[in-house]
Amino acid sequence: MLQNSFHIWFLLFIWVLCAPVNALTVGTPQRVEPVSWSGQWIEWVRAGDHVRAEADIELRLKQSSTDVHVNQRLNNALETMARRWRVEPALFEVWLRASDHGSVRLVQAKLKTNIAWAARGVHMARDVHTDNFARMHALMAEAEPLYEEALERLGPSCDPCQRGLVVTAYYNRGAREAALVVDRAMQALGGGGYLTPLEYLHYLQPKWGGSWRQGEAFVHVFARDYPGSKTTAVLRSQLAEYKADELWVANKRHQATVLLQESLTWDPDNASAWASLAALANAEGDGAMAMEAATRALHLDPEAKMALSTRASMLLEGPNPAEALADLEGATVLGDDWALATLVRILANGLHGTPKAPERVASICRAAMERDTPTAYACMASVYYFGLGEAVDKPRAFGYFLEASDRGFKGSAVDAGFMLMRGDGVPRDEEQAIAQWIRAADAGDERATQLLRGHMSTWTYFWRVQRPAYLRHAKAYAEQVQAVPGVLLAGLLGWLLS
Repeated sequence: MLQNSFHIWFLLFIWVLCAPVNALTVGTPQRVEPVSWSGQWIEWVRAGDHVRAEADIELRLKQSSTDVHVNQRLNNALETMARRWRVEPALFEVWLRASDHGSVRLVQAKLKTNIAWAARGVHMARDVHTDNFARMHALMAEAEPLYEEALERLGPSCDPCQRGLVVTAYYNRGAREAALVVDRAMQALGGGGYLTPLEYLHYLQPKWGGSWRQGEAFVHVFARDYPGSKTTAVLRSQLAEYKADELWVANKRHQATVLLQESLTWDPDNASAWASLAALANAEGDGAMAMEAATRALHLDPEAKMALSTRASMLLEGPNPAEALADLEGATVLGDDWALATLVRILANGLHGTPKAPERVASICRAAMERDTPTAYACMASVYYFGLGEAVDKPRAFGYFLEASDRGFKGSAVDAGFMLMRGDGVPRDEEQAIAQWIRAADAGDERATQLLRGHMSTWTYFWRVQRPAYLRHAKAYAEQVQAVPGVLLAGLLGWLLS
């Protein structure tokens, strides 16, 4: 259990007192559906009333220049519009041909950016396929002139436009150019904006090549240059949340909890911090707190992906697991890999009282392919291997397994190895099967380790699996120590292993 639960429960208690009565019911989470700006815009676009949609988007842009929370909601609505474009491309193409307004260019630019991010994925750079990087850079290059066009037509106070230019500058030309774009953008935005500085703070995290000192310095300078800006508290909240995420990854959960508390003290409306708190509480076994925090996150942002998947995982363990399906579908649409895999397993096998729905599985997997993620390839492999809504095609399934494996999905490396070892739909090749299992074992897959131990003698397992791993680790350690002057032994070890 969390060691410092009192302060979190206090924050939740204060929110319950202040929230609308229908916003939270303990034990039976209620879906709060705020008036959807994007839903209204889509209705107008569908009716061909483009002028009305454009006028309302422009109105929200003006309101967002002085209201942080309007700005945040506007960004979420624009993100929803970009996702809808992928579902109904013909509808948006008609709008694009009919209008030269900046709003349609902005949504189109966000569409390109979102597909680019999906192509890159969330994995470490070393685990990202080179084709994914190439596609990401090509899409970012296409998005940049669209953001510039939107900015020219909507005016310099268009925070989402400025933010988009920061993103494309970072990916197309690097951090230094992004910093220059941020500086120009914040001056143009007057009060420093909201989305633009938050985006830049994101890239100052250590995992993107920055440092906590740089992040803290940026927030300090922002507070000095824009005194009284509500964005300062949001930036401080976000920085504390980023630090909490890193501590959680390092399994320092108590410290992560403390920083999430700090984050929510700065900005009680930080939906992503509430979602992180929900996931952390769930990992610690505090289901009541996790449910409360997830509900709070979804009240603030109905598209908080982590909150949806966390609540789904808790509902699956409850007395009515079928209640989790709605959250699983919502999280899957937003790109959650765990939700995708779980939903497919339930629908393919008819679990929790749901009928088997192979056609639906195929549809979900095809939709996931638009994100070009390793999990999506594994999903399609299952479709063709088991015949879920498509005819069984094991050679095609094998190709998808290999592609998912190349992109870092270790489970698919195990499955590809099984097919090779058995000659299941492909020519039997024991050496290639073992190579796939070694790849999965190196990535930490325990099944692959057990399979290798079962197919090899102790000596062969040591020579082919353990010895290369030892050498890799020793060489990496030697390279680190070699950087310290005067450590001759490490230098010699590095030379011997080179």
